[in-house]
Amino acid sequence: MSSRFFGIYLLEKGLITYDELEAAIKFQQETNLRLGDYALKKGLITKEQLEKITIEQHCKDMFFGELAVEMKILSREQVQQLLNQQQYDHIFIGEALINTGAIGKEMVAKELLEFNETEKEFEPEVRKLPSALEHAEILEVIFNITIKMFLRLLNLPAKLHSWYLFCDQVEPSFLAVSLGFEGEFQGQYIVNTNKQILNHACNYCFSDEGLPEGLTENDVMAEIINIICGNIAASLSDNGIYSEIGIPEMFENSHGPIQLPKDMQNLLFKVETPLGIVDVALSFKVTKKE
Repeated sequence: MSSRFFGIYLLEKGLITYDELEAAIKFQQETNLRLGDYALKKGLITKEQLEKITIEQHCKDMFFGELAVEMKILSREQVQQLLNQQQYDHIFIGEALINTGAIGKEMVAKELLEFNETEKEFEPEVRKLPSALEHAEILEVIFNITIKMFLRLLNLPAKLHSWYLFCDQVEPSFLAVSLGFEGEFQGQYIVNTNKQILNHACNYCFSDEGLPEGLTENDVMAEIINIICGNIAASLSDNGIYSEIGIPEMFENSHGPIQLPKDMQNLLFKVETPLGIVDVALSFKVTKKE
């Protein structure tokens, strides 16, 4: 068994459609403002300062508020007030589905009780992951950054669905983006996405102006994976393991299977998001001497 999101749970039971779930997620995004947008709305920062902090976030694995304080743009008190307001205004997927007319309040209340009961059965399996694998601390860093960056860059909550050892290939479902690591941490990081997530990435990153001329949907996803891997490399460096990242490669579903090296540790993480499962394959070895 594995963890699920409430929206996917309702979808699997046939109580809502994909279109209704996507509409609810869009409503959530418009309602659940990011911290920087709250600060801008309240006049605590300018658009130029917001852009400056956001650009810096792409280079550092830090939250917006932490960076704003470090850059002396906001005080800790101001950040805390914004966090309190953000938490107060936050709406969950059930509320969003009600507001968009996909489902009624009584049905949400009934299904949420059942969902919470079933979720109690799934949590222990996820917690066993770190102790079951070689190089568990490194894997935990990589997986946690992946989850955090999905939320930060795409506003998509994500969590572990399942994982597998000894996978030898990745079959692109729609678009697979691969990026290599060199140094004391060597390997290949592959994210295999579906069409819904690719569309969401473009709409979320360029919702107002649309894609810039010459930039494709695939380029957007490649840059997102590049940022994730940059954060992974920086975090590994903080833990004393040096590595550099290469240039993203893109493989569409017409390419066929991507073969993983046989002389490395290979794992496949299935990451669950409200828009479907994302396969994250990791093939690696650590050459740093203790």
